[in-house]
Amino acid sequence: MREISGETFVKENPITMLSQDFMILMAQHEGVTNGMTISWGEFGYLWNQPVFTVFVRKERFTKHLLDESDFCSLCRLNEIGHQYTSYFGTVSGRDHDKFKDKGLVVNHSQAAPYIENSNLVIIGKKLYSTKLKRFDFNDKEVFTSNYTGNSLHYVYVYRIEKVLVPDKPIILSHLM
Repeated sequence: MREISGETFVKENPITMLSQDFMILMAQHEGVTNGMTISWGEFGYLWNQPVFTVFVRKERFTKHLLDESDFCSLCRLNEIGHQYTSYFGTVSGRDHDKFKDKGLVVNHSQAAPYIENSNLVIIGKKLYSTKLKRFDFNDKEVFTSNYTGNSLHYVYVYRIEKVLVPDKPIILSHLM
């Protein structure tokens, strides 16, 4: 993998990158690595630095790893019909080595795990985390249409430390 500049990265469409392409959010703590599909998040500029923000429910196995580690990664894969992101969104890392199950190689950069087979990797350093609060929603319809009970997302803000792309295009169809 090679590093690209932030200027090159911003030519991507950050809205569809998360909401339509989906990405795998990865974290590691004490030798345990997990990834989960993520489609809620944002890229931007905050506190005088480029950042990404992700939203994770407390029930997700990856949340504990995010809480305990300073770095994480967002990985985008070339895939047909979301065969990887669908799997990473439905199978728990508590019970399975999802990477091994799908034949994906995990590598590391700045203590952040990432999928070697990715066509884009964004390494982030944690700056801030908090839990969304029900009564902080100004538009109550947003709350009622997205949440039941008290299972609100936790919000994590990461400084973009590094953006990696493959040296040459990767086709993952041979892994299916």
